Amino acid sequence: MKTINLRVNIHKIILPVITIALMVFLGISDGVVWGGDTQGYLNMDIGREAGYSLFLHFFFLIFGETGFAQAVVIFQLFLWGASLLILTGTIAELWDLKAGSTMIVWAIQVFFLLLLKYASGLGAVYANTLLTEGITYPVYFLFFKTVLQLNREYSHKRMAELLVYCSILTLIRTQLAVTFMAVVFFWFIKMLAGCFPVKRWLGLLLGCLAGAALVMGGQKLYTYVLYGMPQGTVGSGSFFMTSGLYNAVEEDENLYETKEDKELFRDLYELSLQQKANYRFMDTGIFLPLSEHYSQNFDKIKFEIVSPYFYKYFAESQNMDEIQIRIEMDRINRKLGLPLFLNHLREKAEQFFQECLRGYMRTAAKGSLLFLIPVLIIYLVYLCALVCSFKGKERSAKDAGWSALFVMIVSTGNIMLTAFMIFCEPRYVLYNMAPFYITGYLMVLEIYRKRKEENIR
Repeated sequence: MKTINLRVNIHKIILPVITIALMVFLGISDGVVWGGDTQGYLNMDIGREAGYSLFLHFFFLIFGETGFAQAVVIFQLFLWGASLLILTGTIAELWDLKAGSTMIVWAIQVFFLLLLKYASGLGAVYANTLLTEGITYPVYFLFFKTVLQLNREYSHKRMAELLVYCSILTLIRTQLAVTFMAVVFFWFIKMLAGCFPVKRWLGLLLGCLAGAALVMGGQKLYTYVLYGMPQGTVGSGSFFMTSGLYNAVEEDENLYETKEDKELFRDLYELSLQQKANYRFMDTGIFLPLSEHYSQNFDKIKFEIVSPYFYKYFAESQNMDEIQIRIEMDRINRKLGLPLFLNHLREKAEQFFQECLRGYMRTAAKGSLLFLIPVLIIYLVYLCALVCSFKGKERSAKDAGWSALFVMIVSTGNIMLTAFMIFCEPRYVLYNMAPFYITGYLMVLEIYRKRKEENIR
């Protein structure tokens, strides 16, 4: 009886009180933090996804220019606190956790939140920031909560909830379309293992496809209403130019047929050399040198070299408004960048491998040589615990194993997508740090429970 009362107190009194106090502390100590991309969302830039821009605009309409930012931060802090408590309570119920284990699950999430505030090398990646992460992280934890529930017991209502979270995340950050992919792939594996009916998986697949289509349609409708352009956000072509120009060599001029294209390439290539943003300037004596140098120069190539050059080029030579210039910049980035990118796939593959390694390290700890061995040990223990979880007959142990497998699937998808399209900046790959350690703890706990029962027998 005492254990039950203590568990009730932790769920309903102690943890909520401490969580509220923590959120109030964060709100008072940091106030409103503006990020480098905040203004782009406030301006509803055509290169930014609709979700967070509409979110900020809604608060701007309600609270006005002087009070909207504070209102946004208060809402984000509330959402973080609520998601933290909901995820903790859900896990405690699913795995019948005692007070100590419940506190550990809660503490993992709190530690993660404080890690973002005090130990992030780039800083300002937490609930007070007017950036997408202020919303996507807590919604992602609700998404993870729903995955755990659906993994335990299927229901149409729970599946619909899961698809709503996937859609919200993707509408805010296109990168998080990986949630749709991970859901489809994970339950496909369960179907192959005979743990999920084919008919249900087909329904899940259709639901994910419908959710992704609605997000794409919503994004196109958003840009059409604002700018009369139905193609959705622009800027994806810059990926090819940024990656291609980083790996470019002088001989790549021969990839282009027209004199104009050759001249454009030569100008951009010379600018990249002048600013030492080309691969040949990397320091080979550091850990993951290609990944480190590329991440340091990605924004330099994209925002300081390519964008100003093409903006000036179209502004001077064509009679275009701002939006038309942005669309033409995207087109020419794709036109000139794609041949460069394809011509340096080998170099991209090497960089991609290093970036994935960094992404896996950052999911568990920190991407530095000092943490390489500890991270390898952590992953080895995690994988061993996963195997042990599937060997047992207990439902809770198998569910812990399936949950851990989902974390590995969605982490891998997010890391690979981010490593390919940009680079594994912490705020892009830390979504699965807390789920990683939570599922790791659950697996270890189930192993301990099994050993304890065997000793009693």
